[in-house]
Amino acid sequence: MVVDHFLPGIGIGVAVAAPIGAVNIICLQRSLRYGTRRGILAGLGAAIGDAVFAAIAAFGLTALGDSLVSVGDWLKVGGGLLMLFFAFRIWRAHPHLTDNGSSALTVAQTTGATFMLTITNPITILGFIGIFAAVGFSDIGRTLGEPFINASLLTGGVFVGSLLWWIALSWFGSHFRDKINDAALELINRGAAVVITLFALAAFISVAF
Repeated sequence: MVVDHFLPGIGIGVAVAAPIGAVNIICLQRSLRYGTRRGILAGLGAAIGDAVFAAIAAFGLTALGDSLVSVGDWLKVGGGLLMLFFAFRIWRAHPHLTDNGSSALTVAQTTGATFMLTITNPITILGFIGIFAAVGFSDIGRTLGEPFINASLLTGGVFVGSLLWWIALSWFGSHFRDKINDAALELINRGAAVVITLFALAAFISVAF
């Protein structure tokens, strides 16, 4: 069961988390400014969100998935507004590499925000449903017993895979943190804010058209 479901779940988790999006930018920015731990905690929210969507797909909770998709436009707007908030805070920050104390957003707030950014992207649930169907994992947890255990292992694998991606990305950002100065970090912050704003605008445009 572990080989058939947990390990493939890890691969799926990495594949879903890896594409560059707003959460990737936020995770990288946090690790550049505060180090590996802060980056991982920022990515943790996204990993939890991915696990929630994986559970919906694996356990055959199609009604819940359909409900999320049906309010997809509202979720996109909410996610876009949250991204704009993040972009504003990052743009306004004046980072110092020696500052490892409290940030404009607390650790819990950042983790919660990345969770919300993940949950407010209805395309993610469709992606999981499509991936699971393609590899034969569709609705595997509809009944108790072994199918339920398999779905649980698959969901756990997705969480671990997603979290492994955020750990790797955070380590990468923290590694380069030692090679830049405050001025470069502020420039990176501004660039991150612009990119996150573009993601937000894309979300609004997709709703409008």
